[in-house]
Amino acid sequence: MRWIVLGLVMGWAQTWEVRALFQAKSNGPITLRLLSPEGEKVISTMLQNGKAQIQLPQDFRFSRVILTAEGHLPLVFSPKAALQGVIDFTNPALLHPQSAYVLVGEKAALAAGDLGRLPDDPHPVINAYDIELFLQAERAQDKRADFNGDGKVDTGDFEILLQNQGKLLQTRL
Repeated sequence: MRWIVLGLVMGWAQTWEVRALFQAKSNGPITLRLLSPEGEKVISTMLQNGKAQIQLPQDFRFSRVILTAEGHLPLVFSPKAALQGVIDFTNPALLHPQSAYVLVGEKAALAAGDLGRLPDDPHPVINAYDIELFLQAERAQDKRADFNGDGKVDTGDFEILLQNQGKLLQTRL
């Protein structure tokens, strides 16, 4: 443990800012999968008002970052140039072309409504099956379906699901 702390003090780690938006709420837990030639690093953190901070080794290089959050379609960040300590999921130009997102203003946001998938569906998609899962989540007040972050699963969340289901949003990873 002492070596890890010493490494952080000596500059062996770099702080990165992650920028991302939920479709209809400000805060929530996210998971990042950073893919590199050396392997994969998984980091769980809290997104607050569109930002989070993570620590990575100074020399860590990644080719893709996959952001996931319960009840939302994943986003894939594909860096196109040298990065300056920012992983920006809000810029549509930096997202993989097969990432499904919704626009909030001019910024990309995680699309709400993906509560599960059928065994024969290989890609995350917001479809009619999610409606069935939402009805179960509403009865149980399962917070994974609280898309707007108001603390309850109700018609406001269902409207968000229906809007995205109508678009048949799908991410192909």
